[in-house]
Amino acid sequence: MVANVNFLRKLASDELRDTVFFATGQVPSKERDPKFVILKADWLNVKIFTNRNITVNGNKCKSVYEAKVAIQQLIA
Repeated sequence: MVANVNFLRKLASDELRDTVFFATGQVPSKERDPKFVILKADWLNVKIFTNRNITVNGNKCKSVYEAKVAIQQLIA
């Protein structure tokens, strides 16, 4: 079975929304496009194409966990 891409984007964005909030101290804005979802807060820009294709400030990540680590490394 193939999962719906929009559902996978929602799961990834819900999980990354908390990480973006704690990294920036701001509630991220969520913008939807037919091809991706963008979470924007202050200096952080997370673009979610699927749960296996995410970019954090232009750096490509291959999983939600990898995106969380990339966000945490940016605030260190």
